[in-house]
Amino acid sequence: MPLRDRMTAGSDIVAELHTSANSIFDVDPLDRQRLIVFGLEEAASLEKRLQQAGHAVGDRPGFMDDMPELAKMAARPEAVEVLIAAGMSMLAAEIDRLRELAERLTDPQEKARATFAEALVDSGFEPFNGARIVVKERRNRERLRRPGDDAT
Repeated sequence: MPLRDRMTAGSDIVAELHTSANSIFDVDPLDRQRLIVFGLEEAASLEKRLQQAGHAVGDRPGFMDDMPELAKMAARPEAVEVLIAAGMSMLAAEIDRLRELAERLTDPQEKARATFAEALVDSGFEPFNGARIVVKERRNRERLRRPGDDAT
């Protein structure tokens, strides 16, 4: 089935990239190029969304700089299919990484998640000294008690 018939507004570019990479010999060269271009546009859109929200995207993987050239190569019938398939898989992984990053950083529920100390307080623990709970490691840990426990 041609790419233009499969790709709809609701289809997932990551799934399309993986499917095409796994059946690269059955994919028309122009469809390979279109998929890589769609993937590049999706990655750029996600990076822009993260930057507009004020988040650092981090270092862009080096292979992303070579993706436009890979898209040009993919359109040629004599292109090395295994190389194109590997590039499609790497592009799909990068889009997944950016999506996950965007969801974590822009999801209000993620930001509202309680800290470990808040979870301890919510479950009924209090520090022996009556101050707020400070989470430390190893020997620096505060002793905690539940209300009703005898202080020793």
